[in-house]
Amino acid sequence: MGPRAEKDNNTTYEAPPNTEFIERCQIEYERNPGSRVFAPLAEGYRRLKMLDEAFDVASRGVRQHPDFAAGRIAFARILIEKEAYADAVDQLKKAAELSPDNILAFLLLGETLLKLRRPKDALEAFKMVLFLNPLHERASKMVKKWEFLTADEFDDDVFEWSHAQNEAQENSQVTSRSSNVPNKVTHADREANRAISIADALTVRNDIEGAFAHIGRAVRALGLREDLEHRLLLLGKRMGLRPEEVLTLAGVTPAPRPDPQPVRQHTPPPVPRESPPQETKRKKLQNLLKKVQRKSGDN
Repeated sequence: MGPRAEKDNNTTYEAPPNTEFIERCQIEYERNPGSRVFAPLAEGYRRLKMLDEAFDVASRGVRQHPDFAAGRIAFARILIEKEAYADAVDQLKKAAELSPDNILAFLLLGETLLKLRRPKDALEAFKMVLFLNPLHERASKMVKKWEFLTADEFDDDVFEWSHAQNEAQENSQVTSRSSNVPNKVTHADREANRAISIADALTVRNDIEGAFAHIGRAVRALGLREDLEHRLLLLGKRMGLRPEEVLTLAGVTPAPRPDPQPVRQHTPPPVPRESPPQETKRKKLQNLLKKVQRKSGDN
């Protein structure tokens, strides 16, 4: 039996196929094959166990609409039915990137990764479900079952860094850059993953403030990495903080904003004034006119 669709936040079930709705989708798809109706149509075919037809419609639709998260999820469910789990994981990861708040994408991703016997990766997906909905029962059960794989083995003082540790990290990164064989996972990567794992475990226990504080210590030790910043902003959102407040509370100084440029006021052009020579000439003409008038009066 294939994966089950969510009925609500905590209960799942396989919705029965609605043939009338599927027929309407089919008519619209035949009228406009380039529309996004391919997603519900492919899902309807899947529920009718018409997997080949569903695969053709979904694969063509995803090629035409690569940024449509719902289409990728529909395609992934068909791939799961066909037991093409690795391909389904690829589709679900892309769907999650396109729609980071899509609970179904992360839930199906976790379930599919379990089928591939990748519980640690599945754990991360279930944790994201809990970030989006802390009351999700299925995700909560799976996190509590598997969190020991990444969290319980770490001590609380994992981020009490010493100068020697920082120096060793820098030397390790320099050696890695100078080596012909690139080191894909650095010491900083491992420590960041540890911090995120511990923060996730604290989040499951509803200790959001503790999780936030732990990521904050990691940021101060490792710098504002993209993965740590993403988790920090998620936790801050759960706490009702604005992004700039998140960075401040985590002990990260936001980059200073440039001073606004002063608004230039429009000033009218100055009224041209007569130059001194022009004024002198005018006065001479006036005096000359007066002399002429006096002479005319004498005569």
